[in-house]
Amino acid sequence: MPEFLHSERAPGARTNYLFEGPESSVKLRASFLVGLIAVCASARYLASQAKSKPMSTDERLLTRGWWPTKGSEPRDRYVGTAACASCHAHIVETQKTTPMAHASMTANSEMFAKSDVRSPLTFRAGAYSYKISQTTPRSVYSASDGTQSVATPLDWAFGSGHFGQTYVYQQNGIFYESNLSYYPAIQALDFTTGHSRSAAPSLSF
Repeated sequence: MPEFLHSERAPGARTNYLFEGPESSVKLRASFLVGLIAVCASARYLASQAKSKPMSTDERLLTRGWWPTKGSEPRDRYVGTAACASCHAHIVETQKTTPMAHASMTANSEMFAKSDVRSPLTFRAGAYSYKISQTTPRSVYSASDGTQSVATPLDWAFGSGHFGQTYVYQQNGIFYESNLSYYPAIQALDFTTGHSRSAAPSLSF
């Protein structure tokens, strides 16, 4: 009978065997296999949980593959919704009815009609008055101290207008979020969430 991994004690003491014989060997292998299966199952479960867990934009930027804000692909490579609809017509049509599809829009004359906002919108902070007015082809964001004024066309409106709507404009190739947003609850402009509620130190946006 084969014997493995035994430890010798003092003369006359009983010899203690970790395992011996073919039956013990089979049991050890079976135990090892069960343990290995359990480890593999746990690893697969953790991997599936990691895939299903929502990731932030910062985390997405660190992963491989495409993501809208990575900027790794030139804009002329985006083929647009129409190209997607040629194979996924049902998905495209369904998406048009979702709140997400109405979460942003071009800041043009249709913006006020779609969000049921009355133009012009005005707000005063300190010595400065602000106005968002409907023009053609785009809406205009302006500020004045009563003597001088500055203005810039708006590019986008974010938010369907149900809870709020924030405006985005571009200067020198950089997009900026307006410091004022429209809130339906008060049917007026107020400071954009996250922006300082103090009056601007100078005539600016």
